Amino acid sequence: LGLLGVSIKAQWFRWVLNGRKIKIGKNAFLSPKTYEFVNENTSQHLKSWIRKDFILSVLKMGCLALMCIFAFLSKT
Repeated sequence: LGLLGVSIKAQWFRWVLNGRKIKIGKNAFLSPKTYEFVNENTSQHLKSWIRKDFILSVLKMGCLALMCIFAFLSKT
């Protein structure tokens, strides 16, 4: 999936770092031990990169939307 796939995985880690419940099955969620493990073993540098990646992903999607709009308008 390339760049989009990396951003999606980074988003999942961002949710874990923020303590958001993640559903992994029909009635199953990630265990609290997973949240503890990720928070304890993730460096500050990586946490910073994950948060910045989210902002960059939003900007990428905004630019893509603008390019699609301009491409559509240029055909008319």
